[in-house]
Amino acid sequence: MKRLLVIPVMLAAVLLLGGCAISSPTTGITPTTTSPTGTPAASRPACEGLKKVDSALTSLSKAGDNIKIGDVKKLQAQLSLALTVVSQLIPADSPAISTLDQLTTANNKIGESVAGLPDDDTLGQHGPQLQQFRAQVAQAQAAAAQLATKLNCPG
Repeated sequence: MKRLLVIPVMLAAVLLLGGCAISSPTTGITPTTTSPTGTPAASRPACEGLKKVDSALTSLSKAGDNIKIGDVKKLQAQLSLALTVVSQLIPADSPAISTLDQLTTANNKIGESVAGLPDDDTLGQHGPQLQQFRAQVAQAQAAAAQLATKLNCPG
């Protein structure tokens, strides 16, 4: 099972990094230098991955009562995959790691809130049980915004 998870994660990382390499001209700047905008070169791929995190979180925040639990689980899985890619792009000694940990914890809570619920049920059918769902998504969005700030990601 772990091997099956590693393949998409690595593919996503290669595509993410490959896309950055194709769109960026070769300038001789090393990953530890700073670009003209003040963004550390090493954080650019992480910022691109963070856009995918933001996209999944936006979809989750807009989830209405009629969305199927299965669709919520798919969005949360996309969020998990994007977070895995971002976590591999941030150095372990970065001050952003604590914020990434907060974001990962919020994502895990989102996943736990829908785990075990039938995929064909709607979010509204489990309203009382999922009262914390929207708060967890909001916490994840706040952590993602803080992470973007710490990584100096462009607006």
